[in-house]
Amino acid sequence: METTASETLKKETSSTNRGLFIFAIFAAICIVLLIGMNFKSNRDITDLKYAYRVAQDSLLVTYNALKQQSSKIEVLSAENSSIVTELTVKDKEITRLQNVIKAYEKQKGDLNTALILTTETVTHLQDSIQNIIVGYTTVIETLNDSLSTNIVYPTYSRDFEDQWKKGMVTMGLKELDFYVKTKNEYDITIGEERVNLFKKKVFANITNLNPNTETTVMKVYQKEPVKTHTIRNVGIGAVIGAIGALLIN
Repeated sequence: METTASETLKKETSSTNRGLFIFAIFAAICIVLLIGMNFKSNRDITDLKYAYRVAQDSLLVTYNALKQQSSKIEVLSAENSSIVTELTVKDKEITRLQNVIKAYEKQKGDLNTALILTTETVTHLQDSIQNIIVGYTTVIETLNDSLSTNIVYPTYSRDFEDQWKKGMVTMGLKELDFYVKTKNEYDITIGEERVNLFKKKVFANITNLNPNTETTVMKVYQKEPVKTHTIRNVGIGAVIGAIGALLIN
């Protein structure tokens, strides 16, 4: 059966249209990929700015009626720990946090949360020496018409213990021995807080139950769940699906 010129032209036109359509689909894929790469680049820049800002954040300190200190700081949340470990800041606390993250991931793999903490505890001992002889005792002896003086220095010694400390102290002319064991208890929480109508932030809070203890340093990293880029993925999926349907047909 012979093919007419009209049918041949129709086939050539259909083939040309299909080629143009495939070209348009591939062009669309390239555009979607470029948009995705640009989005990722902008997100990386945003994450880096955020990381630098949080890294320089300082503790917000408050005290309750029991004189217990609470310290609060924003958590450095990121999808990948490299956001933290690659920061170049002259901050020994951030360097310490980076070393903790690197050491853990090198030995054990993926890390979810890292926290560094520095506290200071003041030990204040109050006592009385009322029942201890203070000064010295002088004994005057006659020895070949000369005076001999014997000086006896007392020794101070006490044991002490309360809810937060336990120890002992001994002090004399040639002796000073002080031993103290301090107990610290902490309540630590990490969670989201709404800072305005549209935004939430993750904060870490530590409360020192020992009123003699204060937190001077706290830095926290927490791995953030990876966000799915729905629009980009759906766009690529739709384009690939269209190509498949076209090739089948």
